[in-house]
Amino acid sequence: MDVTLFILLFLFASFALMVVGFVFYLTVSGALHNVHLRPFRFALYILLLITAMTGGITLIQQSFEACETMGLEADQELQQVAPPTQC
Repeated sequence: MDVTLFILLFLFASFALMVVGFVFYLTVSGALHNVHLRPFRFALYILLLITAMTGGITLIQQSFEACETMGLEADQELQQVAPPTQC
């Protein structure tokens, strides 16, 4: 595996934990329960939803690309093994 993948995963996990910790701190301290901060809470939920959807779409896209790559490699191996056909 490539080292850059691990670095990117580490950075993404660090960012996610930082956001979750910040939201948890604001929730425990009662900052998100004030009436005047309801728009902030709504915006935070939208931001979390968009982040989760982006991460999910990225994971799905990477898994499909990996499957395509494996399929292409398998097809190339089959073509090398198969005898040439005559028309």
